Amino acid sequence: MLTPFKPRVRALGAVAVLALLLAGCSPILDEAENAATASPSVAPPSSAPAKTPREKLTGSVPTYRTPSYSWSMVNEGVRDGWTASKGVVDPPGKTFLLENVVRDAASGVSTIWHIRVVHPKTWVWIELDNPRNEDGFPEFPTKWGLLEQEQVEDSGPALGWDLWSKDPANVGLLFREIVDAKEAGPGVFTGTINIQKAKLAEVVDEKTLTALGAKAKAVPFRALLDPQGRILDLVLKVPGTAKTKPITHWIAYRDYGAATVTKPPTAAETAPTTDDVYELINS
Repeated sequence: MLTPFKPRVRALGAVAVLALLLAGCSPILDEAENAATASPSVAPPSSAPAKTPREKLTGSVPTYRTPSYSWSMVNEGVRDGWTASKGVVDPPGKTFLLENVVRDAASGVSTIWHIRVVHPKTWVWIELDNPRNEDGFPEFPTKWGLLEQEQVEDSGPALGWDLWSKDPANVGLLFREIVDAKEAGPGVFTGTINIQKAKLAEVVDEKTLTALGAKAKAVPFRALLDPQGRILDLVLKVPGTAKTKPITHWIAYRDYGAATVTKPPTAAETAPTTDDVYELINS
């Protein structure tokens, strides 16, 4: 499935974003897990049956009622294709802002996709990082361009608000395929996920999924929820194989109710969308 957050294009930005996105995921999760292990708390008695770890995790995913929040996602260990994303989502208002990094290892060229959606309109701005000055790449506008959806082919990525937009990192799809889970402490969970069944979440590409074989049916994860039971961090450790390297899939959801809601760009921030932009989207 092609989601508006991971457009699978032959591409071309800057993996320096990787270090920025990694900041804040693992240390927070490790600190919370250590604290929970050191001083476990006792839940107050309740007449309602206690939720299982699986129920707590599946119930932590953003819905259409979730207030605006920021998010980031990184595939550490991936050198070609989609490597990192970050953005802001406002499910009630049906808006999002996205920065998506895709790298072509052969040419060394990367693309940063900037996508801004205020439903029903979408604006796109594409940056190229071409450190070797490779020939044959177009000059894209340096401002936001309004996207005419009728010029996006059916095979192209879905660049607008849709069913998946409220949960851009596909946490819900992953938690749906939990094999086992336990709560290590308040809000801290460990377990395994079957990423073969959750292939629509696109944790790895088809080649890696095939190479993993049975290993894909039980990939270890760690997750952290906030005191309100909302997802903060999810980290999957995808093992290496004879043909593929290990991958660490990092997801962070933050700033619930405090993230700046996306607005349409001003007239000064826009420019006509060129044929080169549509050609890249439809490639």
